[in-house]
Amino acid sequence: RRAAYDAFAPYLYEEAPQLYNASDETSMLAAAAHHAYDTLDLEPKKDGDVRLFLNRLQATPVADQKLLFQYFSVAHAAVVKAAKAAGSYDAGLASVRASSVVVNAVTTVDVDAVSGASTKLYELTLDRGASFDAAQDQLRTGRANARPGDNDPDATRRSFRGAGFYISNHTNTRTKRPYIMMAVRKANAAQTFLITRPNTGANATELFAHDIISKYTCHAGGLPSASDEEREQLRKAWTLEYESSHNQDNGGRLKRLGLVAGNVLPLWPALAQTVAERQVEMNKEDQRLRAVRVVLPSETIVGVRFPT
Repeated sequence: RRAAYDAFAPYLYEEAPQLYNASDETSMLAAAAHHAYDTLDLEPKKDGDVRLFLNRLQATPVADQKLLFQYFSVAHAAVVKAAKAAGSYDAGLASVRASSVVVNAVTTVDVDAVSGASTKLYELTLDRGASFDAAQDQLRTGRANARPGDNDPDATRRSFRGAGFYISNHTNTRTKRPYIMMAVRKANAAQTFLITRPNTGANATELFAHDIISKYTCHAGGLPSASDEEREQLRKAWTLEYESSHNQDNGGRLKRLGLVAGNVLPLWPALAQTVAERQVEMNKEDQRLRAVRVVLPSETIVGVRFPT
């Protein structure tokens, strides 16, 4: 601890008494850095103004500048370490939903001349679909939130309202077949259902119970009283939609995704300009530059969505 103080003592041109009471090296550095920050003489109402802070910083002794940046580095590393230990390091990121991800190509698009930090473009193909077995696994898990009467053995296709497989009252104009989905009740929200479809997997969109009642009918193979033949018909119906949607068409299981990862910030203006120039070719989702997480078998990639 004394060594930590000795290392930063040269930066102090006025005594910071609280430094001697610090409990660890980071606290000692914090005390010295706070003292250096106070010498910037920022008005309380402007404390936190980054532009003003940087302007004042340019006029301070180099030793103070170095101290503040060192403190930032140490504090940042401590915050990151604590967040990783708590499992909240990337809590604000949306995870890309997919049953499998294929990395088609990885291209280095830029290398910073000073730091050597690289920026890479990952070209991915996502398979969003859910097989019948995967849907059944989700159904078994979702039945933990069942309400009394959800699994009534005497329920009919019209009266059944629990977690299960449903057929839409409308027909897909392209396939000429009715839509099929699996629905389970959302935890702590009895009138809300989470939806899984064979072509898009688990959906972010939720359905209310009254929507299911008015627009869908339970598949006979999903009833508690279903016969083996009806269960097999359900499997075939789901599998047909799953296998026939193995394409990149609208509503297909496969979706191409570009992910710019690494040293992204310096390229942000160029990314935004490219999206602005090509936005007529994109849907609303692709027009948004946002950070996402993609989990691969061997690594997790965090980057900015970018249309390819």
